[in-house]
Amino acid sequence: MKTVRDACQLQPNALSIKLSDQVEQLDELIDAEGDGTAFFDKTHITQGMQDLITEGIARLAGVSSQAVFHLKQAMGGGKTHLLVGFGLLASEGSELHQSTVRSVLYAIMELVNNVDGNEVIAHLTLNVPDYYSNQTQRERVVEVADYLAKKLEPFRPEEASAARVLRELVKNQRLG
Repeated sequence: MKTVRDACQLQPNALSIKLSDQVEQLDELIDAEGDGTAFFDKTHITQGMQDLITEGIARLAGVSSQAVFHLKQAMGGGKTHLLVGFGLLASEGSELHQSTVRSVLYAIMELVNNVDGNEVIAHLTLNVPDYYSNQTQRERVVEVADYLAKKLEPFRPEEASAARVLRELVKNQRLG
């Protein structure tokens, strides 16, 4: 019987692997996904992914100082997939980048995390362009929140409730 050493043959480049060969080039991976439609069609949003996206968007929006995120997955645990997803959502070419939908989703996540309603509205006014000067923007926020409340109710009732709270906060906000 052969020993393991005798039975195995090293690949020609096995001893010449550089650390730089093991580092993913996230910008290239994100660019390769195009608009992200196919990527998100094959992606199940886990709690960890939702947490990273929520905290990452908060950081990008300037409402969080957390800049470091510890990803606990082991090898093959989806860290690169997670970062590509966040990159797609945060990139300027994304339909969600600085959109009302993104702002509403962020506000809903804040409410789920028990952030005070006044703070949520303050963040929303910063994230939605022309929030005060364009009545249509506030109406759009109400419509998106209402739509999400209806769609989320059967699957994620806590988030549906937060969407209804957001809708009412915006509708009842005193202006002027």
